[in-house]
Amino acid sequence: DARLEVANYYLFRQQDLTKAQQELEKIVRDFPNHAKAYTALGAVFYAQQKSDEAMIALKKSLELDPSSVDAAITLGQIYLLQGKDREAQQVFVDALHRQPEQIEVILAAATFYLNTGQIDSAKTLYEKALKQDAKNSTAAMGFAEVYLAKNDPKMARSVIEQFQAVNTEALPAEIDLRI
Repeated sequence: DARLEVANYYLFRQQDLTKAQQELEKIVRDFPNHAKAYTALGAVFYAQQKSDEAMIALKKSLELDPSSVDAAITLGQIYLLQGKDREAQQVFVDALHRQPEQIEVILAAATFYLNTGQIDSAKTLYEKALKQDAKNSTAAMGFAEVYLAKNDPKMARSVIEQFQAVNTEALPAEIDLRI
C-alpha cells in the first residue's frame, strides 16, 4: 500500500499522470490481485483519455473486488461516453445491487438515468439520496433537474428552496438561471 501512496502522490499532488501510470503498472505487475491498484490505473488511463486501457483495468478491478464503487462508477461513465448506454446501465444496476446505500453509487446511477431520459428512475434515486443525506447539493441539483426535465420549473424551484432552507451551502448559479 505504500507503493499505492506513491502513485497517488504523483497522480493527485504532482498531476503527473505518466509517473502515476508507471508506478501503478509496477504495482499490478508485482501484485496482480491488487484491486485498488487496478482501479487507480483505470482512473489514470481514463484521465489520459485511453478508454480501452481504462476499461481493461477497471474490469480487472471489479473482477477482483466486485464491490469497488470507484471502479464501477468510472467504468459506467466510460460506457456512457462511448454511447454504450446498455452496458453503462448494467454496470450501475450491478453497483446498486452490491452497494444499495452507497451515496456515490446512487448519485452516479441517478445521473445516468437523468442523462438517458429515464426520468422516473432518476427521480427515485435522487429522492433516496436526499433521504440519506439532506445536505447533499449534488442530489438536490439532480432532483431539481428531474423537474426541469418534466417541464415543471415550479417544482424545481421548490426543491431548491427546500434545500436552501435547511442548508447554508449555495447551489451553483446555473440551476437558478433555469428556474
